[in-house]
Amino acid sequence: MEFTEAYKAKGPCCFSPNSRYLAVSVDYRLVIRDVRTLKVVQLFSCLDKISYIEWALDSEYILCGLYKRPMIQAWSLTQPEWTCKIDEGPAGISYARWSPDSRHILTTSDFQLRLTVWSLVNTACVHVQWPKHAAKGVSFTQDGKFAAICTRRDCKDYINLLSCHSWEIMGSFAVDTLDLADIEWSPDDSAIVIWDSPLDYKVLIYSPDGRCLSKYQAYESGLGVKTVSWSPCGQFLAVGSYDQMIRVFNHLTWKIFAEFMHLSNVRIPCSAAVFKEIDEPLQFDMSGLCISDDFIQGDPDNLPEGPVRIRYKVMELPVTLPFQKPAVDKPNPKQGIGLLSWSKDSRNIEMALPQTKGTANNILSDAWSYKGRPAERSKTGGWTSAAMILGVELCERLTTLGIAVNLVTYLTGTMHLGSAVSANTVTNFLGTSFMLCLLGGFVADTFLGRYLTISLFASVQAIGVTILTISTAVPALRPPKCSTNTVCHEANSVQLTVLYIALYLTALGTGGLKSSVSGFGSDQFDESDHHEKKQMTNFFNWFFFFISIGSLGAVTILVYIQDNLGRKWGYGICAFAICIGLIIFLSGTRKYRFKKLVGSPLTQIAMVFAAAWRKRHMDLPSDSSILYNNVDEDLIQGQKQKLPVPHSKQFRFLDKAAIKYADMESASPVVLGRSWLSTLTDVEEVKMVIRMLPIWATTIMFWTVYAQMTTFSVSQATTMNRHIGSFQIPAASLTVFFVASILLTVPVYDRVIVPICRRVFSNPQGLTPLQRIGVGLVLSILAMVAAAIIELKRLHAAESNGLTNDPTAVIPISVFWLIPQFFLVGAGEAFAYIGQLDFFLRECPKGMKTMSTGLFLSTLSLGFFFSSILVSIVHAITGNKNPWLSDNINQGKLHYFYWLLAALSVINFGLYVISARWYVYKETRFAEEGIELEEAEPCSHA
Repeated sequence: MEFTEAYKAKGPCCFSPNSRYLAVSVDYRLVIRDVRTLKVVQLFSCLDKISYIEWALDSEYILCGLYKRPMIQAWSLTQPEWTCKIDEGPAGISYARWSPDSRHILTTSDFQLRLTVWSLVNTACVHVQWPKHAAKGVSFTQDGKFAAICTRRDCKDYINLLSCHSWEIMGSFAVDTLDLADIEWSPDDSAIVIWDSPLDYKVLIYSPDGRCLSKYQAYESGLGVKTVSWSPCGQFLAVGSYDQMIRVFNHLTWKIFAEFMHLSNVRIPCSAAVFKEIDEPLQFDMSGLCISDDFIQGDPDNLPEGPVRIRYKVMELPVTLPFQKPAVDKPNPKQGIGLLSWSKDSRNIEMALPQTKGTANNILSDAWSYKGRPAERSKTGGWTSAAMILGVELCERLTTLGIAVNLVTYLTGTMHLGSAVSANTVTNFLGTSFMLCLLGGFVADTFLGRYLTISLFASVQAIGVTILTISTAVPALRPPKCSTNTVCHEANSVQLTVLYIALYLTALGTGGLKSSVSGFGSDQFDESDHHEKKQMTNFFNWFFFFISIGSLGAVTILVYIQDNLGRKWGYGICAFAICIGLIIFLSGTRKYRFKKLVGSPLTQIAMVFAAAWRKRHMDLPSDSSILYNNVDEDLIQGQKQKLPVPHSKQFRFLDKAAIKYADMESASPVVLGRSWLSTLTDVEEVKMVIRMLPIWATTIMFWTVYAQMTTFSVSQATTMNRHIGSFQIPAASLTVFFVASILLTVPVYDRVIVPICRRVFSNPQGLTPLQRIGVGLVLSILAMVAAAIIELKRLHAAESNGLTNDPTAVIPISVFWLIPQFFLVGAGEAFAYIGQLDFFLRECPKGMKTMSTGLFLSTLSLGFFFSSILVSIVHAITGNKNPWLSDNINQGKLHYFYWLLAALSVINFGLYVISARWYVYKETRFAEEGIELEEAEPCSHA
């Protein structure tokens, strides 16, 4: 009978070590074929069905395991008449293997009662009692002269060393393992690596004389070791475990010098390559084969399967690796790093990880628990930890806005400061708060991380608000009250010093906290997981909701308490709120996911400018491809490869930072340093930041307009009729219409404006970020026009009723006339704020998102500071004769100041339009170069 490719083999088969023969079992027959011709070389008949086949290393002998009979049969290819039968009798055989000399067979009995070494030369046998395992636990040296066999007796693991010449035990020593899993000799035969079972993560290095050279025990015993592999050179030892990590030890100190994470989602940039195994059908002409009709028309299960060829395809990145569920019937159903294989030069390593969403994928690749371990998806992050962060943000907004929104009335009414000074104090306070966001972001990225930054600055804010509360409760820290017959005395230097210390400590805490809280909240969700990515979007929606709740509480409840029960109660509640927020935040420590520090991008910007300045006298090459680029990035130790950025012709003076002249050719970039040589990608990322600066500068004016809602608009409200029946609305509570307009504008934009703009502009987002900012700027202009008109109407009512000289009089005009300016600025914020945040997050380099958020928040700061400067200039010019900003607002010309802001806003809007038309979106520039961007992160309203 002749076999062909159409024959379907179900039994075990394997190639000989010399690759000349193929052994195939067919029930009880063993067929040896020539690999080149597939002709039958030998045919052996065994006594029972073959369960297992193994070639000897010299490819001369082959053994067959007949486990149903507890018997081993061995055959010789060169001497077909020679045969060997090994029968363990009642002891049974659970496993058999060849020795390196191909002249001995090692068998393990059932229940690991003994391991027997059978000699094919003199038919002698040697017994080793109590082997630990059947199919593992035995390792030979590279030269085949010695064997290490693990045994277990008296509930303790031992290593027996045997000579493969006499098979006598040369030595034995106990090992420090709970349940030894396997052993392996090093390539140079100088050490033996031993690792524990998956229930105890322990790796031990022993010398042949029994000395423990090193012991490594991981942070959690339940993770365990799955695979251990020596490099061919013997200098490295790779250990794969169930936490998706490979740890590489060096042979000198036996310490870990490298760790690699097996990612479930491999993205650009990445130094790893992903291979996919593909079964490629082979086409054969089977028309000449003699196949019976009964075979073709019989049982469908007997139909021959088409022959296939296995090949490997390099996958394009990004790629999500498939999941394979572990066998749930196993006692410990886990999947870990397997198939560890080194390249011959020991420079590359291959690993495979059968992943499951329920086990292996539970470990996150880029997040850590509070103990410094890789974070588990089921135990960290998600809504449990995000709720704690929302709590601290709610308390922070309630505290900060509760102080700022009604501060101008406290400064003028209690501290007896002038209107201009009071307005500047408020805007300086808010401006400092937002400006310090840059400091907070720098500290978080470079030194402390977001968690510690939030904890530290929330504590600072709590101290500042506590001091402010004390200053309002202690009479000596504020000037005496005014009476009708006495002159009001301004606060003295001591009182103002205490006040300013309290305010600016609060501002410091607010800035540091605000820069990290939204980013730390997004850290609690894994963007690579589709479900958690949707949760992240919902988190930002709730983040905005909690901010709005805090704002509403501040402008209604807190303002009412401050005006009717006293400042000490109002500010005391603020101090209590931030302390409660800090406690809530710290209570979630065990649940948080932490990210590693990435360093400040300000360093990269400084290095690029420094390198360009040092080479300012050099000429730029005409061909930009010869500039030092990302292809050399592997030379810079500790730096991750970055997404390539297309070269631009703008700001070409910065390209000089990437010039690598002759004297640098022999020096590594590590030695030169980034202040001498930057990559072209680093240069282009700095250019991306510079391109955003015109947009950044022309959005500052919006926040100058915004500042008036917390200063002069509140001063206007104090002189107007604020009664609804018998209830009097606190002047600062009028900002509730400001918050309400934001809450109204956002859903109207999503439900009404976006669908219309999609049809008009063919943009799935509705309006682009720059268009949204433009709408916000237009609304701010209209708000100042409305404010100027309403102020004229208020002054006319004051003059008509003879109340010009009485700053405390209530003018018979409803305070609700101020609603348009509050509503227009609030609606403008809904467009400008979200548009700015979207723009700065999408258009900045990937590694600069924290700094870009701080850059955006600095526009708020500079807007408040510019308001202070503008107020000071106007007051200095007009303060002597006809002051626009008089301490008695009824005698001032506040409408002129509003008209001035409207005119400046119009000029600013013209500059903004020019800048927006000049700007080209990053996505457009990258698409022209054929570079695909990852999906942008969702933006938050903070």
